[in-house]
Amino acid sequence: MLMHTLGVVGGAATGVICYAMLLIIRVHPWWHAQYFIPTLGMLLGNCISGGSVGLSAVMEELTTGYSPYTSLPCSLKCKCSCQIRYRHCC
Repeated sequence: MLMHTLGVVGGAATGVICYAMLLIIRVHPWWHAQYFIPTLGMLLGNCISGGSVGLSAVMEELTTGYSPYTSLPCSLKCKCSCQIRYRHCC
């Protein structure tokens, strides 16, 4: 799972950093360290913090068994396809 995570983050970071350097910032050469290293650092920092916040929420829900959606009023929970699948919901 670690290799999958590193692959996804690395692939996404490569695509975004190339797009940013070539089309948005337009630095020549695009690998110039003055722009490349800080931009890549900000990008990877945001990826890691977003992933950790998401993983923390998932792990908390799995360990406690509490879902914040179970405490919503029934009229809020059943606005979309839930009514079709679970008629007993509302």
